[in-house]
Amino acid sequence: MLFFKNIINYIEKNTAADNFAIALFASSLLVCVCLIFLVLRVSHVGIDLTDEGYYLNWISNPWLYQYYVSQFGYVYHDLFNMLGQSVAHIRQANALISFGLAWLLAYLLVRPWCAESRVFTAIVISLCIAAPSLFILMITGRWVATPSYNSLNFQGYLVAMVGVMLVTYVQSARSRLGWVLIGVGGWLSFMAKPPSAAMLGAVILLYFIATKQLQAKHAALGVLTSVLALMLSAFYIDGSVLVFIERLQQGLHAATLMQAGHGMASLFKLDYFPIDAVFKIKFLIFTAFVAVSALLYVSNKKISTVFISLLSAIFVVSAVMLVFMLQEPAQSIKKYHGLIILAIPLGAAISLLIAKFLPHAQGVNPKPIAAFVCLLLVLPYCYAVGTGNNYWQTAAGAGVFWVMAGAVLLHKSMQYNGARVSAMMPMLALLSYVTVEVVINAMASPYRQSQSLFVQKSQITFPQSNEVLTVADDSGKYLNQLGLIAKNAGFKAGTPLLDFTGHHPGAVYFLQGKAVGQAWMIGGYPGSNALARFNLNHVRCDEIAQAWVLLEKNGYRRVTPTIMAMDGISLDKEHYEVVGKLNSRIMAWGRKKKDASYIYEQRLAKPVNPQQLLSACKQARVAQNAPQLTF
Repeated sequence: MLFFKNIINYIEKNTAADNFAIALFASSLLVCVCLIFLVLRVSHVGIDLTDEGYYLNWISNPWLYQYYVSQFGYVYHDLFNMLGQSVAHIRQANALISFGLAWLLAYLLVRPWCAESRVFTAIVISLCIAAPSLFILMITGRWVATPSYNSLNFQGYLVAMVGVMLVTYVQSARSRLGWVLIGVGGWLSFMAKPPSAAMLGAVILLYFIATKQLQAKHAALGVLTSVLALMLSAFYIDGSVLVFIERLQQGLHAATLMQAGHGMASLFKLDYFPIDAVFKIKFLIFTAFVAVSALLYVSNKKISTVFISLLSAIFVVSAVMLVFMLQEPAQSIKKYHGLIILAIPLGAAISLLIAKFLPHAQGVNPKPIAAFVCLLLVLPYCYAVGTGNNYWQTAAGAGVFWVMAGAVLLHKSMQYNGARVSAMMPMLALLSYVTVEVVINAMASPYRQSQSLFVQKSQITFPQSNEVLTVADDSGKYLNQLGLIAKNAGFKAGTPLLDFTGHHPGAVYFLQGKAVGQAWMIGGYPGSNALARFNLNHVRCDEIAQAWVLLEKNGYRRVTPTIMAMDGISLDKEHYEVVGKLNSRIMAWGRKKKDASYIYEQRLAKPVNPQQLLSACKQARVAQNAPQLTF
């Protein structure tokens, strides 16, 4: 009773405007917490058999696949095992790690602004600012929650930026800790995507040079931390630094072979992103709202305060309706919808310009923020460098940095007006709505899945963890049928499996098979066959001879089976027995003829005489002077 009495007394002492602001703060916090719980709940729903299948193959046993530039599988491998190889749990861990790091960074940013407020205020504001970190659970605007090189790269950037905050705003020993964290973040980014790591190091170095905070001995600490972490990783993975470097070189060569836009020539680019009229209108409205909300909220005119407060309440109520599914999202492909958060920094920049030149602007001289804001604004681009996708689509995954830049600009705008930190409430209300809308729309259009996560009902059991996932009807039918065929034919866990479909690495993972040569024998690119052949050249003949094969008749992304001829093997009835046939699931990925059928007949086959295939492979490699691998 005393607790509630204190609350009542606190409310009575405040003005109506203050109480309304507190209510909106609490509502925004509720929206963020509920969104997190929704993300954790849907981690048991959906499976993409392309990219997610590749991630799961990589993470479950990364030592099987030698020649990749990214090393993300090694980083997540132990965590995956600790979580019982549960797909749902590793997704949940991915979301919580990303959000937790973003919240820590946002809290370090916001806490100095709340010196006269309670810690609770800083916690609420930082949680709302950190919410867009959940965009990392998307690819091209669609839901993919399984950890990958993208999520590891993002987490490395967050760790490095926490270090930058400690170096910039904290003195003494914590400053040295900051440089260590910068080094750790750089190492994580390198293990995910080396080009992004190089960009991260470059922009952080430029930032410290611009702010005249660079000290050689402290920078050396960060570099030493990264180098030491990389050396330990090399010994952990390969037992040798030289072997590790050679693997990276071969991985770069393999990426070039595929011709998928990952080469050095396409490293830096400015992509175009088409947006529809609805996006443009919403963007203009949100930008205008951020630009004037803080200024009107602290206006002497009561009607301005009431107007902005009501608009903020509408945003929060809309977010609540979405997060509690009171308003069902439509399933549609919105590749660039995450870019809507660019309205936050743009609107905040306009607000700062207006506030600075208002007649009643206070004569303050805020600490220069240009370098720090520029750093935050360029980080999403640096994060996207090296991807084969559109850079704008990819950069949206790290869009939380844009939001943080907007928060810094808006805070400086408020300083010119002498506004309290509660004046950020309108922006936070808008941000909560935007975050919820983008995340839930992504869930409604999961990556390369035929149904929204909210309507998927079929169930499959993953034998690795005995967990049940709820999946789309076509995926459930396909996997259950494939599993039954494999079981009846005597397929055992750990059996090598050559997937020539070009787009079903998730089928290999589901069967507990060992993907041969590549975690994903990806098809559909000009160099797909060359890449597959390159990796098969580094696979032992005994493994190839024992491998079952998954074929897709006339599949539009299939890898040509004739590449096995170099190993003296022909995939015909004389050497392989077809143990079952089934239809592939519906998937329109990469199709140009939209009226064509997406369903193709697949065949699972096992070797008739592995010993004969082994002899043929060895003879073929001797004839080609190919090395006989024995390790």
